[in-house]
Amino acid sequence: MTAAPRALGPWSRRVVRALAEVVLPDGDGAPNVPLDEIVAFADSFVPYLPRLLRLLFPIGLMMLELGAFLIGPSLVPFSAGASAASPRSIRTLP
Repeated sequence: MTAAPRALGPWSRRVVRALAEVVLPDGDGAPNVPLDEIVAFADSFVPYLPRLLRLLFPIGLMMLELGAFLIGPSLVPFSAGASAASPRSIRTLP
C-alpha cells in the first residue's frame, strides 16, 4: 500500500503546522488533536479546493510566513516563532 501523494510541499506543511500550533485551543476541556493529523488533513483537503483557491493557498501561506517582515517589527518568520511569539503577533495584527 503506497501513501497518497502530498499536495503541499515541506515548506507549506511547516507553515500549516505552525498555524495549527497557534490556533488550537489550550487548557481544560480543549480537544487534544495531534498536529500531524491536522497537517495531514489540510494536505489531503487541498486537492478538493476549487482550482483558484488551490493555486492561491500556497501564496496565502507564504504571506502568513513572511508577513512579519512587512507588517510587524519581527525579523523571524511565522513558522520559526510559532511556539511563543506567533500568538502575540496574531493578536496584534490589524
